[in-house]
Amino acid sequence: MAQLNVLAESASLSDSDFKSAASGGDTFENNGRTVLWIKNESGAQRVVTVAASGQCSHGFLHNQVLTISATTTLYKTRAFPPARFGGRPTITYSTPSGILLVGVSQQEYHGT
Repeated sequence: MAQLNVLAESASLSDSDFKSAASGGDTFENNGRTVLWIKNESGAQRVVTVAASGQCSHGFLHNQVLTISATTTLYKTRAFPPARFGGRPTITYSTPSGILLVGVSQQEYHGT
């Protein structure tokens, strides 16, 4: 399992900031304002799952499951509330091949 870099929102992101998804999954530091920017360079759809460690606001424990279409240039997630996802969420992939991603810490909370 690899630790993803989390960059400041104001940082100028380049292609070199995106890292290949690790076959055993990835983790990232979550401050409640962290989002993931994901690219799918493969010719097939990929499923990216961020594991929840706590219940949602409706009292259920469920992961955030993202379906990333083939050749998606950029997919931006919402922020991950620490009460639901913890301080270091785990990310797994249906197949890591072709997935590139980076964590971005927003200056303000933009998620739900």
